[in-house]
Amino acid sequence: MPRRRIRIAAFALLLTALGAATTIAVAWGIALSRTRESEIAEQMAHENARRGKTSRLPAFSGGFVYWPADHRIGVSTLRTSRGAARNLPPDSTVLFLDSASGTYLSETFVNITSQPPDSRHPPRNPANESTERRYGWPARAFWILSKDDRSADYGKPPQLEGAFIYEPRNSRAPHSVRQHAMKGVQPRDKELAFWLPIGVLPVGFTLNTLFYAAAWFVTLFGIRIARRTLRRLRGLCTRCAYDLNGLAPGAPCPECGSARSRYKSLEPPTSLAR
Repeated sequence: MPRRRIRIAAFALLLTALGAATTIAVAWGIALSRTRESEIAEQMAHENARRGKTSRLPAFSGGFVYWPADHRIGVSTLRTSRGAARNLPPDSTVLFLDSASGTYLSETFVNITSQPPDSRHPPRNPANESTERRYGWPARAFWILSKDDRSADYGKPPQLEGAFIYEPRNSRAPHSVRQHAMKGVQPRDKELAFWLPIGVLPVGFTLNTLFYAAAWFVTLFGIRIARRTLRRLRGLCTRCAYDLNGLAPGAPCPECGSARSRYKSLEPPTSLAR
């Protein structure tokens, strides 16, 4: 019994490791495959909001504007900006004046809500503008955050969180990898230069790990277990599929010698046969 438990624990650890590795590989593969289409999608979402489509209106809460999340296969984009508005009635749609450094720049219709939508991850204290991108499938498992903090008297340089940056010294990219990561795109360079999201979303990472662990279980063991079960129900040897019907209970398989004590014979009991 202890040996069997050790084997079960080893299989569980193996499946968990395979599930976690697959979760990382899928999320990073999605991040590496992104192009400038992500920027176009964000621009379209912003335009839809400005046209007054109710489903795409940004939400105003606690002094910040939370733009509608852009959900695509494997990627979610969430934008937050600091703003100022006057006489905001609760639970209504009003004219919003976006401000940067104390000056009004644009106007947008917003929905007034009591809490930020989409269950925002960092920043804990949103800066003037921040864009968080989440990667993974079926759930989002990793995040990367770009922040443009203009809340102080002077402008601060943009900050990037939750990212691994690799840019060779001889890279010929027109812009740094960090600038590409802030836009959610990979640099198009002949040299090996890229970025990867490393900020972990615990819930999404756990769900994806379980999902891929189950997929690995079906791939490695599920087919074998199903085949053995079907053979046992049909009265066949679970190892070589030899027909065992009619043999004495406990007799080994004549073909491969496998013990038959674990297999149920489909022959009726002697008392019932008479």
